[in-house]
Amino acid sequence: MAVDPEFIAAVASSNVCALYYALCDEYPLRLRIPRTTLAKTAVLEAAAARELPLEKLRGPGAVYRLSSLPENLSLNVIIQGGGSLETDFTVHYRDRPQRDGFAQLCYSARIFTGQPPCQPPYPRPTCLSVDEILPVIKRLDELTRILGSFSGRPSTC
Repeated sequence: MAVDPEFIAAVASSNVCALYYALCDEYPLRLRIPRTTLAKTAVLEAAAARELPLEKLRGPGAVYRLSSLPENLSLNVIIQGGGSLETDFTVHYRDRPQRDGFAQLCYSARIFTGQPPCQPPYPRPTCLSVDEILPVIKRLDELTRILGSFSGRPSTC
């Protein structure tokens, strides 16, 4: 599904990507530091203890859905090898669903504004433990809610 160019323009004019890149800077890729096993049960138990409504989606891999978002928003977080977190969100803009991930969306927003891509071009936050994953997911939740506030409808004022 293609993302509406006007949605990319709205994202580019907001602070969403600055907040996302700050999150990536706070949780960078750390190859030489060992990470703990990010087992499904450990992630879900820690999320429940912190009242973070997270569910493991069926199927292979480590894909979790944040279930506290309003009905018109969704956020899936994929824990990749090495602990990097990929996102898959859906928000509505001009009453049409926009599905993307933060790394890809922020790359597109930078290109849209004429800025060079970051290095690496598609950064992702990397978590080495369950204690790191949960605050990152909360911040991704906040970013998804910000994107959900972009209606794309003209103001009636």
